[in-house]
Amino acid sequence: MKFLTFAAVASAFAIPDASVISQLVLADNKAAAGKAVKAVHAVETAKDTVKDWIREGLSPSVPSAFDTDKELNAVDLDALSTDLPIFDPIVVGGKSKTSNLTLYQLIASSANTTQFVSLINEFPELVTLLNTTTLDDPAAVNHTLFVPVDTAFAALPGWNETTTAVRESIVRYHIGVGDLPYKVLFATHTVPSLYDEPLLGGEAQRLRVRFEKKLGVRVNFAARIVAPNFIAANGVLHAIDSVVVPPTFVGRQLSLVPDHYSSLLLAMQSSNFTQYIHGLTLNGSTVLAPSNAAFTLLGPELNAFLFNTPRGLKYLQALLKYSTVPNATVYSDAFYGPTTLVPPAAANPGFVQRLHYQLPTLLGPTVSVNVTSVPGYTVMLVNSKVRVAVQDGVAKNGVIQEVDHVVFPPLPATVPGSPWVDPPVKTVADLVARLGPYVEDDGDDEVAAAPAAAPVNEL
Repeated sequence: MKFLTFAAVASAFAIPDASVISQLVLADNKAAAGKAVKAVHAVETAKDTVKDWIREGLSPSVPSAFDTDKELNAVDLDALSTDLPIFDPIVVGGKSKTSNLTLYQLIASSANTTQFVSLINEFPELVTLLNTTTLDDPAAVNHTLFVPVDTAFAALPGWNETTTAVRESIVRYHIGVGDLPYKVLFATHTVPSLYDEPLLGGEAQRLRVRFEKKLGVRVNFAARIVAPNFIAANGVLHAIDSVVVPPTFVGRQLSLVPDHYSSLLLAMQSSNFTQYIHGLTLNGSTVLAPSNAAFTLLGPELNAFLFNTPRGLKYLQALLKYSTVPNATVYSDAFYGPTTLVPPAAANPGFVQRLHYQLPTLLGPTVSVNVTSVPGYTVMLVNSKVRVAVQDGVAKNGVIQEVDHVVFPPLPATVPGSPWVDPPVKTVADLVARLGPYVEDDGDDEVAAAPAAAPVNEL
């Protein structure tokens, strides 16, 4: 996947912006994935792997969530760790992984995690937390520690020169709440960390975890679990091959993946939506982000109108407002926001769980999000028909849910037609019928003859 120049990637390794590398590597490039799979099998080559990706413009593939369930039964969990680093005090031959040691004692006694131990030692409170068991304190809670091996830090030059607050946030972001052994992670989408994010209303920033065929479980798209399931006296430890850093803002995340979002970024800039959103104070958000392919599906007429005319730019901003839910962060398996928006719990949820959110948008009319889940597999639909193609792009101030079509509000009640019918938007007239009530439209512009500045499908 060739979406970043060498300079862009190199600059991204400076903390805190290093998070963009490990948060939103979203493009599904099978050719790049084939090279990446071969490169990540041995942790001792992790630094060279990162250099190779920079030099070649490659990035690991992120398969669709809809492929996940097809792979689960074929996975040999033990085999995943046979060629990967071994925690010397605990494991012999890669088999025995249970210990009476605490999480902190495990990493402190390993030769593979000295960098992380040095980092966590700066924060005695966190050392105490990872050393405390329920025998010591009945009120203690177990944790899951995603510990970067030493070679992972080589990809982040200057990490130890950051502020104390940044370093503490990095440590906290590697600690998940609760016991999450490897098999449980197969049925998990996001994990709350010990890092509380003020721009999420003080809620825990979450880690995205997903199973990917041939690669195992990945954390925040880029970090791979390379040595799983060390059961400690107070939780579970998984070794990962990359440092995960608390994510940056939604807009910054999008800007690092232009082969998915260059059209959206152009729309934000051209319509002054970026300036508009910067003037708001939000506690979290959900961004239904159309991919480049989604904009292409609108066709040349609509793209020419939206991107090439002053009148169309008003409608373009209205579309972006409708795609943004303020003060509510909807993950595939969690929700941050007003309790009035939380769906009522089912009396008997059963194997299949269904949630329906009706959410306010910046435009005014609400948008619906339906979440249907079985263990390890979730489908998210917007307004009952638009699929969330890539779920749970965690961000500092919300979550990015990539949609495969541009989302339009339902027909206003004043427009004749059945409320159960949602006809497609194919022409400028269709677009005006949908968004006209929310746009100050003088109707003076002519539609551009050709989509000269319209977005190009780069997928």
